[in-house]
Amino acid sequence: MNSRDWALAAGGAALATVATVTIYEGKAYLARADSSVGTESLQALQPAGAGQVSQRQAGSGELPLAGLSAVPNSSATAREPRSNTAGVAVTEKHTGFPLGQEGRLEQVQREKQQLESQVLALKSETVERAEAESTRERDEFDLDRDDWKKLAAEGRIKYKVPCLLPPGSPWTTPPTFLDKLGLSPEDGEVVTEAHRRSNGRIWATVRPLCEKAIGDLGIVDLLGGMGCLRLIQQMATTSDPMAAMDAQRQVAEVHAGMRPPPEPGQQQNPVFETFMALTNEAKLYEANLAETFGPEEAKRIAQSPGCSATLR
Repeated sequence: MNSRDWALAAGGAALATVATVTIYEGKAYLARADSSVGTESLQALQPAGAGQVSQRQAGSGELPLAGLSAVPNSSATAREPRSNTAGVAVTEKHTGFPLGQEGRLEQVQREKQQLESQVLALKSETVERAEAESTRERDEFDLDRDDWKKLAAEGRIKYKVPCLLPPGSPWTTPPTFLDKLGLSPEDGEVVTEAHRRSNGRIWATVRPLCEKAIGDLGIVDLLGGMGCLRLIQQMATTSDPMAAMDAQRQVAEVHAGMRPPPEPGQQQNPVFETFMALTNEAKLYEANLAETFGPEEAKRIAQSPGCSATLR
């Protein structure tokens, strides 16, 4: 046998032992060209744990390849239903997430919606509380800047102060007033002293203006606080009614923050000085009471004085 015959013989032997990989029904098989391999030989070549080879596979010379996983059909759109522990069929959907992650995502979304609902409820409650606070009943004379702006536009002022008593008056807080507010006799002494201090501040402003207007100290003391107030306003209105009206409006503008208060010692219209003293007094009286009763209780007492002078 020459070299050419040896080559042809070797090639034929090689062709006789050629094996090919075949994909059939989603599984990979090893197909041998030698169809003389019997069924027992094929079973011996199966991977561990594999089932018995069918007669059709044995006849075709195909058997599953050990170590190669089945290749899924790309045209498949769903998996076969599986059963849970209760025996209910469950269909797995392809969502792009690993199994179980979709459920966690839905839980997070539910929790987010719950939090958003709680935030909206808190905002609504805050708005309702603010509206209730803004519309609460306030004392007629507990004025804020907006109230003063309205008064300034109308050229008016408002005030409520403890009534002006004659100097040295023996007046004391009535027991009926103390009972009404639930105050003790000792508390009544504190209220009486705050009343006297309030009168002293107002009189310190009004008395010099009244004296300047009439020039007689004896008459000034006889007129007292209320008499002097009426006299000052009447004389200023008679002298220059427009100036008196403008002075009253300016008082409201100062409290509204629309103009700065005058510098100390700066001369003003007598009406302006008088009304500034009266409109400032309510806060000063309340501050005196707060020294003993605290701010909340002091406001309650100041808004219900046993004796008061008011201008609406």
